[in-house]
Amino acid sequence: MRKPDREENRRRRGLGKIKPIETYPDEMVNVAERPDYQEVQTRMAVALWTAQVAVGDAPHPDQPRPTDML
Repeated sequence: MRKPDREENRRRRGLGKIKPIETYPDEMVNVAERPDYQEVQTRMAVALWTAQVAVGDAPHPDQPRPTDML
């Protein structure tokens, strides 16, 4: 029996297909500006800056410094 190639595996799993929006209704809810997610957004911004510093990467000029950075 022949082993399926990578493209065949991708097709079987549905990768690369455009699926109806109804398939993933939660993926269309942008919570970035909701106040109850502000703490999460702040933690993620600080984590991004910290990771960039750790690998010697400079933030993009348009990337504001998080206000909670020490």
